Amino acid sequence: GVRAHCDYDAGEQVYDSFAGAKLLASDTFVRYGFVDLRNGDPEAIRVPTSALRLPESSEAGIALLDYLQLSDVTVSADATSGIGDDAIGAAAALTATDDELAEAGWSGDAKHDNDDASSAALAEDVLASLLSLAPVRARASSHLQATLSSMAAHADLAIERTKDGSSFVVASAHASVRNESCALHGAVRALELRRKRDI
Repeated sequence: GVRAHCDYDAGEQVYDSFAGAKLLASDTFVRYGFVDLRNGDPEAIRVPTSALRLPESSEAGIALLDYLQLSDVTVSADATSGIGDDAIGAAAALTATDDELAEAGWSGDAKHDNDDASSAALAEDVLASLLSLAPVRARASSHLQATLSSMAAHADLAIERTKDGSSFVVASAHASVRNESCALHGAVRALELRRKRDI
């Protein structure tokens, strides 16, 4: 529900800071029911790491992401920053085998009788080690690209289904999905560039 910090008279103008932060189009649509149609910039979107899970994802890899509190990654259409190491790292943790995770120093349990700070450092080191393994990095990039491409195809279908909407809400949903599609397609292109650079 909507709450106000004070009482307002009927007809009195009310201002909203929209959480005081730069929100993604999907955030404003979900939270407030509209999208700023003047925003022509390519959007970034949050991709839940659960969308990157595979049936064969290792329990140890899932535990690594849980320990790092990496529940989502942000991708954008920006060719230079569209795909961050967090996205590649999440895909690496979810596509690595138990043997690869063990080679990187991860047993699936970060506790190791150490304090939380050293366990967090261990988890970050493990993720960096995973990313240094060329087969893991290549597999992670390929999986991330396939996942983002699939998500983009679904967004494109939603765009087609909402393009003729005459209501404000449908038009806002269309704008939100269009921005997400732009971000996903751009992120796939950014990932292709990054993969070529890494070869």
